[in-house]
Amino acid sequence: MDQSLFSEMAELESKHWWFVARRAYLYRLIEKYLAIDSQQKLCEIGCGTGGNLKMLSEFGSVDGVEINESAKKIAESLKTKNETNIFQGHLPDAIPLKGFYDGVFSLDVIEHIENDLEAVKALKELANENGRFIFTVPAYQWLWSWHDEVNHHYRRYTKKSFCDLLEQAGLNVRYASYFNTLLFPLAVVKRITEFLVPKRLRNQNWDVQMPSSWLNKLLESIFKLECYWAGKLSIPFGLSIVVVAEKQG
Repeated sequence: MDQSLFSEMAELESKHWWFVARRAYLYRLIEKYLAIDSQQKLCEIGCGTGGNLKMLSEFGSVDGVEINESAKKIAESLKTKNETNIFQGHLPDAIPLKGFYDGVFSLDVIEHIENDLEAVKALKELANENGRFIFTVPAYQWLWSWHDEVNHHYRRYTKKSFCDLLEQAGLNVRYASYFNTLLFPLAVVKRITEFLVPKRLRNQNWDVQMPSSWLNKLLESIFKLECYWAGKLSIPFGLSIVVVAEKQG
């Protein structure tokens, strides 16, 4: 993907309902489990073009790691509240960070890595004794679609399978829930219709195109309703999974 396409993606992340509402949901969740403290050290592994960095910087200084140089440059150009540093690297064996963090974030990243257990073990080494980990991953293998294929996913998870993975890597789960639940029925219908469309006729950018302004606002507003129970209730189904964890012992 060239620089111009990464620039388009960064613009999309600032306006598209899914990205905007997910950041609002995650802010509420993080607010429950992490203090807002400029002295706090955080890191996001797989930060892409930096769409989450401004939100994360509300909670402390942020280090980001991104595998793609073009995406890294865009992330470096963003202005954030606290100090932000971006490094090039990748999971599980090329993380150029030193020191121990109060918060470690892996937001829709683990599904991109073939050896997910080794990836989580590598993340475990980044946190201090009291550090918190926040993960998001896509839910349900039966929802697998061409979107997963073009985004180079290896798998989707259930809440149980992902929590089992974290515990196997040496983490304790503090909170786990599905989210993006209110729009779940629409997503299931969409996935079903995808199977009826021949691959040659599918628009590979369908999921990341901006809808009309009124629809974008409507979908954002529906998704944001979930902010009211973020970190409080464990919802039994949804399009994504969120987990807050800490080191065992």
